[in-house]
Amino acid sequence: MLCGPVPQSLSRLKHLRSLNLFKNDLNGTVDFSMFLEMKHLGELRLDGNMLSVSFKKENATVVRNKFEILGLNSCNLKHFPDFLRYQNGVRCMDLGGNNIHGLIPKWIWNSSAETMAYFALNDNFLTGIEQYSQGEQRKRRNIVTPFLQSQVPSIS
Repeated sequence: MLCGPVPQSLSRLKHLRSLNLFKNDLNGTVDFSMFLEMKHLGELRLDGNMLSVSFKKENATVVRNKFEILGLNSCNLKHFPDFLRYQNGVRCMDLGGNNIHGLIPKWIWNSSAETMAYFALNDNFLTGIEQYSQGEQRKRRNIVTPFLQSQVPSIS
């Protein structure tokens, strides 16, 4: 079991494909930009610790990683990370147990809707889903419902 802060030296592992720190005793604040140089990183699990993950808006479009598995459960997130707009091919994403408030942005479904097998949003403070046009809503209905674990209004 690992304990203490996430070592900054991990950012030097540039060819790492998977970093699974799930259920350790890690704590402190992690700047997500430390993972940006890991261009091959497809699996990142930080969940199950006592971490706060911070994101810089300016890094949203420079995230070269194409994550397949992203575990950020209980990472004290306050909003949906902007870099998720540019992800495609995510199969498993856990954003549950955070402090995300408000509406689920409609862009969250755009990039990985074809590949997503698991998407957890439970234990946040979500109030609904951003509205789509009528045509988009029909297309989206079959995608969204299976992945929601938070209490949000139905898509009628």
